[in-house]
Amino acid sequence: MDSLLTASKSNSHCVTITNTFKSSAKLASDDALRKIYDNFIHPINKTSILAGLPGKYKPSWAADFYKSPMQLGLAKAAKVEQAHHYHIGHISYCTGKDPHYPGMVSNAIIHTKIIQISADRLKHRLVFFDDEHPNPFRCPLSAYTDSTDLIP
Repeated sequence: MDSLLTASKSNSHCVTITNTFKSSAKLASDDALRKIYDNFIHPINKTSILAGLPGKYKPSWAADFYKSPMQLGLAKAAKVEQAHHYHIGHISYCTGKDPHYPGMVSNAIIHTKIIQISADRLKHRLVFFDDEHPNPFRCPLSAYTDSTDLIP
C-alpha cells in the first residue's frame, strides 16, 4: 500500500484530533500549539487542500535509516496504519533536504493517520505530538488505533 498522501493531489482534506493527541499535547508550549494550528489544522480545514503547507509531510515508514529488525517491523506497522508525520515549525523551520518530500523541517512534529473517508476525501487524524523529531519515533503504535474524531 502506497501513501495516501502521494495520491491525494485532487482530494479534499479535513483534520480531526484524537484523545491520545490531546493527552500528548498537554505538555506542548503555547508556541507549539499555535504552530500546529497555523501551519497544519487551519490551512487544511480552511482550504481543504494540502498545497501550500510550509512543513514537510511524509509517510513515517519512508526513511532510509531503518535497518534493524525492530525498526523494519515498526516501519511495516506504520505503513499498514498509514502513519505520517508533519513538521510544525516549532521552534523554527529550516530548509529540508529530502528530494522526495518537499517542505521545511523542524524539531517538533505531529503524527497523523491518513484515512480515506470517500473516493475523493481524506481525513488527517492527529494522533500524537512530539516536541522533537526522535529517532526512532516515540509515538506508540496504539495511538493509531484511537478512533476518536474531535474537531479541532
